[in-house]
Amino acid sequence: MKAAARAGSYQSFAPRTLHPMMKSRGVQPILVEAHSRHLRLHPNWGRARPVVKGKGAYEHLRAVALAYPEAHEEFPWGECAVKVRGKTFLFMRQGEDGLSLSVKLPASREFALEYPFTNPTRYGLGKSGWVTSAFGANDKPPLDVLSAWIDESYRAVAPRKLVAGLAKAGRR
Repeated sequence: MKAAARAGSYQSFAPRTLHPMMKSRGVQPILVEAHSRHLRLHPNWGRARPVVKGKGAYEHLRAVALAYPEAHEEFPWGECAVKVRGKTFLFMRQGEDGLSLSVKLPASREFALEYPFTNPTRYGLGKSGWVTSAFGANDKPPLDVLSAWIDESYRAVAPRKLVAGLAKAGRR
């Protein structure tokens, strides 16, 4: 069971291990604080968080998702669904209560669920690897982690030819 996080503070509850996919991308954990019983890792995992001037987290993550080949957005149920060739790889909404997004994480689902702001997606989607992250209106989401999850979700849903095109374009 996850420990309850303090309001707006995910830093105290970062996972203890680094998922192999993150290791392959050169992401390294940085020790922030060690206690006798537990280890705390910095949420940036050794990388600088992207600076987003004049944009909120919703706009930044939307731009990241729409930058993929053939990605487009639709608005079913009043929230943003970013799709590739008719298949959704990101559900996202922002309201007064904050930001919420769902992505398909077939490789790093269990790792992602270690964060206090994540839960398996409801309506049976969690069984298929979908993970939902929710942040309060005053929280600052870890944009680098969420961007990596959007990348994994796109690669899981997109046709193989489009994913192969990412490698040719210089994206790992």
